[in-house]
Amino acid sequence: MTLPAKIFGELKQRIFYFYHQISKSEDMKTIKTLSLLVGGIFFSSVVSAQSVTGLKWNTSVQSQVQLVKLNPTNGDVLSPVKSIQLQSGTNYIPGTMHHDGSNDLLFFMTGAQNNFQGFVTSKLVLTRASSGEVLRTMDVTGSMAPFIISERNELGFIGTERESHGYGNNDDVISLKVFDLNKGKARVSVKLPNLSFASVNAPFVGDAPQMNGTKSAGKHLALSSTCYISDSKEIVFSATDVMGVQRLFRIDVESGELINALSLDVEVLDMAFDAESKKLHALYIIKEVSGKTYLEVGTLNINSRMITDATRIREIATSEYPVMDGTIKVGESSVYVSKQNMSGKQEIYTVDHADHSLIQSVAQPTSIEKVDFEFPYMPTDAGSTNLSNLISVYPNPTTDQVTLASNARALVTNVVIRNNLGQTVQVIDINSGLTENTLNISYLAPGMYTLEISTDKSTPVVEKLVVH
Repeated sequence: MTLPAKIFGELKQRIFYFYHQISKSEDMKTIKTLSLLVGGIFFSSVVSAQSVTGLKWNTSVQSQVQLVKLNPTNGDVLSPVKSIQLQSGTNYIPGTMHHDGSNDLLFFMTGAQNNFQGFVTSKLVLTRASSGEVLRTMDVTGSMAPFIISERNELGFIGTERESHGYGNNDDVISLKVFDLNKGKARVSVKLPNLSFASVNAPFVGDAPQMNGTKSAGKHLALSSTCYISDSKEIVFSATDVMGVQRLFRIDVESGELINALSLDVEVLDMAFDAESKKLHALYIIKEVSGKTYLEVGTLNINSRMITDATRIREIATSEYPVMDGTIKVGESSVYVSKQNMSGKQEIYTVDHADHSLIQSVAQPTSIEKVDFEFPYMPTDAGSTNLSNLISVYPNPTTDQVTLASNARALVTNVVIRNNLGQTVQVIDINSGLTENTLNISYLAPGMYTLEISTDKSTPVVEKLVVH
């Protein structure tokens, strides 16, 4: 059982205090005994982290990932769950996994490189987190830095589009889009005119790909993964603008407005919001006056842009550019960083919540074996229980049939059809386990009806239906 962060921090401080005191003693037997005790308590606290849901893949095996339970401190697989076969020619895009713990759902992205245009053709894959059953796939072309807002059942990403100005002079227009997964259409689209670069998978730090019309082509570019801050309902990410300035972008997902784009002194790879401590943890690359570049973790204040509690992970060599990986995960008592090391092996670094010290780093056995994991997101927003956001009824108005569409968070079990007098016309048992169910209603006379839709959740959904 993992100790809570505050208790673990206090325990460590007391242990280190006693260790410091006994180190002054000349009684070597006492020193060795207490040192073993200290080391045992500390090590057991580190390695006893709860298992998390993760994905494991081998870069030499195409179009396949393994759904597993693993130890977040070292990436060791504790138990396999299921092999997930991906569409031929596609591979898992690292860092895109999202675990919706309250609804047993796992979202992740797959992609295939289009060498002619340089864009990545991406797909969103939705599976059961407990079984690996694939529930839905969705095409998301030209997407970068995807994110999931599970309590709203929305998918978002930074996207790039080619905008022609004639005479072959095309520019890449960057925007942030948020899609309603139930309705299959964009709810928010925010253009970012001071950004222009070819499509890359976030995170990316290096020279921008050479593309016709791209203002940033050949220039140094840094694009972070996106982060959803549940408390303030905003998306944050970092990117290099057309003037070469690194900026932290904040976008209100309710209104679709750009809050601000403040300059940064570091190049961010990834961010993770801790809802308990209300802190935004950032994994970033910082270049010192000496010319050396380092990978660090710190707490980022999105208002002041100040970084506090910085922990240095390791030096980043020139040969490692472009940097195209690096994720940060927030656990109960630790922050976990995943980054490929100099030998090409994926390394998992554990940073303590309490004193921000680097506890340990463990590399995967080979350079072709990779793991990714995410601590389950448990929405606290009251809107997460509003099932009317999860059920779509179409076409409406209709004549002879109607489709009830949901996502896997609310599978339809039965429907009660009532006329405009409130009288029950028909009760239809469904329980198909499918996310889309089409009903034959050709027998209904023209008029207004209500559908009381029961799901495997507790609260029924009532929708109006017009029959012509």
